[in-house]
Amino acid sequence: MEKALASAWTILKRRPWLCAGLALLVIVVCALFSTRVWINSDAGRAFVEAQIDGRKAGRVGTIDIDGLSGDPLKDMRVARLTLTDSDGIWLEASNVEMAWSPTGLFSRKVDLKLVRAARIDMLRRPILSEANEDSSSNRWSVSLSDLQIAELLLREGVAGPRAAFKIDGLLTIPKDRTLSMSLTAIPLEGKGDRLDIKLGRDTSGKYRLEADIDAPEGGTLATLAGLAPEESASLKANASGTKENGDGFATLTISGNTVADVTGKITAGDLSANARIDAASLPLSERLRETIGNDASLSLAADTRKRRIPFTLMGDFAAGIFTAKGTYRSRTNELSGPLEVDLDIPSLEPLAGVNAGIKFTGDIIPSTRNPSADGQAVLTPGPDSELPFRQLDGPLQISADGEII
Repeated sequence: MEKALASAWTILKRRPWLCAGLALLVIVVCALFSTRVWINSDAGRAFVEAQIDGRKAGRVGTIDIDGLSGDPLKDMRVARLTLTDSDGIWLEASNVEMAWSPTGLFSRKVDLKLVRAARIDMLRRPILSEANEDSSSNRWSVSLSDLQIAELLLREGVAGPRAAFKIDGLLTIPKDRTLSMSLTAIPLEGKGDRLDIKLGRDTSGKYRLEADIDAPEGGTLATLAGLAPEESASLKANASGTKENGDGFATLTISGNTVADVTGKITAGDLSANARIDAASLPLSERLRETIGNDASLSLAADTRKRRIPFTLMGDFAAGIFTAKGTYRSRTNELSGPLEVDLDIPSLEPLAGVNAGIKFTGDIIPSTRNPSADGQAVLTPGPDSELPFRQLDGPLQISADGEII
């Protein structure tokens, strides 16, 4: 033992840089250990609370907390949490518990294992501050595995009449590529809105979706959806299977009338889906309801066996018909190249107030920033139109850069 220590001491004397490095490492380890112990003390929790108080919570105001306890880097509890905008406190939460991991903070990710609250009281809708153009560089992502709210209280005017719910949510995505997600809202007070959504995938790749949403007339969900005070709504959905074989359906009714009916089926990787839409009762603008009509249809065909999924989408609306063909990249969740579009709108009157019809065949690149179109178009005036031509026929190119077309 003595010889080993003597040999180590000799090496250190010959290499002073190694001695300095070891000393620095010991100092860093001691500092980290001391900080970890201190952060879990009363002084450390007071420091954390001071750093949180007054911080901006995006556009919804500033956050303040009182009564921080537990371990701030693992399992902490807050007696009272408030969000304040320019008019004062608009949300108050009591007895909030949070289990989280700080390891993702370096990559701007907040990984929440559990958020539990005895009560969240939303007094009114927040007054949003102006959006910061540079806020994109400061964006954080938040993941939440388990959510439990014993009472979520929405005061009068937040979303219709006063209502209260018990909320339970779960989202787990283990490394074995399974999935478990659920969200349940049970009414405690109010009109009786109810929400129950479950989505799961097991180790064999089989998935199952179940959704049951009831929105009574004048209730929270009906108000948020923009329904008339005397209208109610219900959404039922069910799907099961794998990426190769499966089927499902979804039905939306408003005041007992079916306004949207969707069915889908996958057979040996070939996907086919169809939808029927009656827009007469949907909470849309009058112009959009006229454009869609009360007997619109959509159909989708795709080959899901490939990572680049070729598809064909066809639509038949009151305003006209269209066909769009393209390729979808499942890995990057984006289109691969432009859409091949064939469009025939007999009358632009419902859409643009123009007494004319249009046909277009060509490529369209849909984009939120720079959409564009390139193809052949035919514009034909309708009966009694005041347009000074019989027909316009030729190439059409459209490009947009922000707000400039």
